[in-house]
Amino acid sequence: MNLPKIFHELQDTGFVFKEDSLSYYSSGQAGSIYTITKEGTKMLVKVYTQNDGHNRMTAEEDGLKMLKQTNTVSIPEIYFAEKLYSGALLIMKYVESSHPHRKSMSLLGTQLAQLHLSATKSCFGLNRHNYIGALDQCNKPYKKWSAFYFSCRLKPQIDMAISRGLLPNDTISNENDWIDTIDKIYPLEQASLIHGDLWSGNLVTDIEGLPYLIDPAVAYSHRELDIAMSKLFGGFSEDFYASYHEVYPLADGFFERMELSQLYYLLVHVNLFGKSYVSQTRNLLRQYFG
Repeated sequence: MNLPKIFHELQDTGFVFKEDSLSYYSSGQAGSIYTITKEGTKMLVKVYTQNDGHNRMTAEEDGLKMLKQTNTVSIPEIYFAEKLYSGALLIMKYVESSHPHRKSMSLLGTQLAQLHLSATKSCFGLNRHNYIGALDQCNKPYKKWSAFYFSCRLKPQIDMAISRGLLPNDTISNENDWIDTIDKIYPLEQASLIHGDLWSGNLVTDIEGLPYLIDPAVAYSHRELDIAMSKLFGGFSEDFYASYHEVYPLADGFFERMELSQLYYLLVHVNLFGKSYVSQTRNLLRQYFG
């Protein structure tokens, strides 16, 4: 294929690769994705060409590095991350994927529990805002989970859905009532570093069975969001949940409140994909907030 301009710019930085190895891989919410080979190593290249592409690239880079630094979950190695004239590039290890077997999912459950247990803070949020899919994700720090979940997760997505005509203007009647409801439902826990967008599409298992996590939307948050998201679209295998529970059991009543954690991700899907998720989302809004 013809070499896109941004790859000429990449080579001008001294990052030289085999030009005939460049292959289009897919399109993501961030932009186009390619594979290249450099000195016998196959790499995945994410190209960010939006106006805020550099910010999106650094958000993903920071999230991957934060997870990697915990020495818990496996993250693909990053080889290059830089803003160029035509956009921003994030180049990382290409993971040859295979179908995850039981041991892979059991290992992931153990690793995720270790992440949630070891990487904690006294407040919820992050030192920067980032993204959930193609959407902005606010991470303003809050001492209380209920205030963070309402102000940085539910309200921004609801406001966006209202502006797009997908939810009624009076969806939020009283903000304090919402915060009080959230406060009463969740168990009191420290903020844990979470992946933030944990579903099967962001899990890659290599040919040796080692699970890798990609495309994070990290924050110090309530750990139940990772588990709830993992169950939203079919769920992982029971080996994953059993291994997680062995290391860091969930507080009693998780399944009774799980849909409240899933509400954020459903609102994201409303704003990304439109009306097909509106009915389910409105049912949950009525269930928890009247």
